[in-house]
Amino acid sequence: MPGRTEGWEEGQEAEEDEAEEEEIIHNTQLSEKHLRSSGFIRSGEKPSTEFTRQLERNTEEVKTTFKTAVAQLRNDMIEITKKANEQAQQTSYTIQETAKTIEKTATTYRDALTSKPCEVQVPFATNGNIDPSTCAREAVKMRQVLIDVDNEADKAELQKATHSELVNKANVAIQKTDPKVKHEICAAKRLANGGILLEANSQDAVKWINQHSEVFTSTLSNGAIL
Repeated sequence: MPGRTEGWEEGQEAEEDEAEEEEIIHNTQLSEKHLRSSGFIRSGEKPSTEFTRQLERNTEEVKTTFKTAVAQLRNDMIEITKKANEQAQQTSYTIQETAKTIEKTATTYRDALTSKPCEVQVPFATNGNIDPSTCAREAVKMRQVLIDVDNEADKAELQKATHSELVNKANVAIQKTDPKVKHEICAAKRLANGGILLEANSQDAVKWINQHSEVFTSTLSNGAIL
């Protein structure tokens, strides 16, 4: 490609030089005709040597000026083309890098969705990377048991019981279910929807209540639902 381009440029310059010569000759002839028609050169006479030399100098100056302008224009066009090519290459590179980044991000996201969870995970409540107050709240949630109450079947009147009475009733139900266990309910809260939120003294207590949910709820009240 460079050899072909250089050959084309040389041919183009040769054509331009030839055109310049023709233009200069034509302009010289026009100038002489104009001078003859204006009376500066009589018909049938040849221009004086000094006049001819001055005309040649003027012609050479015009020729030089024209060549300089053409060369400058050619250089400007080459520079513009070079900058356009550089910008096109930069744009292409940016597009390719953006595509790679998008593909990498999509692959990472896809791997995260399809990867298996780690078998050994740090318990939320003991994770040192989490704010202590958040850990404390989550630890409380993990010790809570939600009891729904069917008012029509409620024989223990759970809806009318105070918080301390609810705690006592829940602990009695635990002991009746299995007198040997040491699990306890330490707090109770009545929810706006009528449910009761019990807080046990450990996560093991919550696990035990869930495992014995039928006996525990029936002992607590016929209307209790875990």
